[in-house]
Amino acid sequence: MFEALRRRMLALAMGLTSIVIVAALIAVYMTGETLMQQTSEMHLYQYVSAPLTHEVAENGEAAGKVDPPDDSITVTSPDDDFFAFGGYRFKVKASDGGDVEMLENVSGLDDAVCLALAAEASPQAAGGVIYSDGRSWQYVVSEHSAATTPPESSSISSLNESDDEHVLTFLDTSPSTNQLHKLATALVIVAALALLAAFFVSRLIASRAIRPAQAAWERERQFVADASHELKTPLSIVCANYDVLDANAEQTIASQRRWMDGIRFGTDRMEALVESLLALSRAEESEPARNCSDERFNLSTIAYEATEANEARATEKGIALNTAIVSDVTARGDWKAVEQIIDILMDNALKYTDPNESVEIAVTSETERAVLRVTNTGTTIAEDDLPHVFDRFWRADRSRTDDGSSGYGLGLSIAYALTERLGGSLTAQSENGVTVFELSLPQHE
Repeated sequence: MFEALRRRMLALAMGLTSIVIVAALIAVYMTGETLMQQTSEMHLYQYVSAPLTHEVAENGEAAGKVDPPDDSITVTSPDDDFFAFGGYRFKVKASDGGDVEMLENVSGLDDAVCLALAAEASPQAAGGVIYSDGRSWQYVVSEHSAATTPPESSSISSLNESDDEHVLTFLDTSPSTNQLHKLATALVIVAALALLAAFFVSRLIASRAIRPAQAAWERERQFVADASHELKTPLSIVCANYDVLDANAEQTIASQRRWMDGIRFGTDRMEALVESLLALSRAEESEPARNCSDERFNLSTIAYEATEANEARATEKGIALNTAIVSDVTARGDWKAVEQIIDILMDNALKYTDPNESVEIAVTSETERAVLRVTNTGTTIAEDDLPHVFDRFWRADRSRTDDGSSGYGLGLSIAYALTERLGGSLTAQSENGVTVFELSLPQHE
């Protein structure tokens, strides 16, 4: 069940994470694409409005045509404006009649190749992109002006002046396209790595997220099993005694008193168990420090009263009951709940202390905290058992039933829940035959 829940949480987390990562990387790519496109258009339109700077030679070659530049050479000459408009470029004049004429060539290509590219363009369109030999050429169409007219020495035939003439300006945008391809590749790699990292992080988070729920479910399942086990004994007593009565129905009530007492004993145990379960439920139903009275009370007085109430029981068992109570130590909270906690701690100490051993109750004030300690000598609680002393239905020695009056292992659970409601702490330590339960309560708001 919890494995399926973990997988669903992992799938949900990965789905949401994937959407966020992909959306972010798409936004980065689109932003880069937009910026590169705007830069290319800016260079292109700057070149459109710029005057011709490279004349066409008589042999049909563009005097301004250049070879691809060496990356190690820095262009500094004011006459060499190769990078002024973004790189390779050329201008062609075209007419509606289909005639084309080279105006300027700074592309690194032969004029014939440039004119072939221009022939693929549509003078009627505002612009576009042409792909050739792995390169992309963006162009715009503008009206012909005197500023773009080539010298009369050009070997290219003049156009019919009666035709409408346009200037097609081309700019090589391959570097920008290549940069976009590299950006896309990098983003794909980043996305893959981010999703891989997100998978492991989401898996860890999902496992940790369901851990408290799984632990709570396990506790509840154990609680039901333990409660069923504890109810089984008194129910068995009731049923067994009832069967005896039923088999001797002709006998008088007085003669069957033994079996009726057995039934009463079983019902009393069930009543005690139900009352303990209800007390535990009430103690756990509220958040800490909620639904509790918040008044100042004398913890020392409550400790003295608890000692007097248990003195006869301690004497009967041959246990020395000692006190080390500092007078007038006050605390803040629900004094009735504190009284119940102390009764539980004293009952637990007397129950698991052997004759000729001792129990001590001490009260002191430490750093704005009222501290009560119940110490008993005798058997040491095993180190592995200490973390479980406040678990429901847990008992250190289940063989010690004290004639059926040892309880159900709920007392310390109730005390712990009440302490949490009060905003205090309850801890247990046991070593060298000495066990100490320490209750710490706030003295101030």
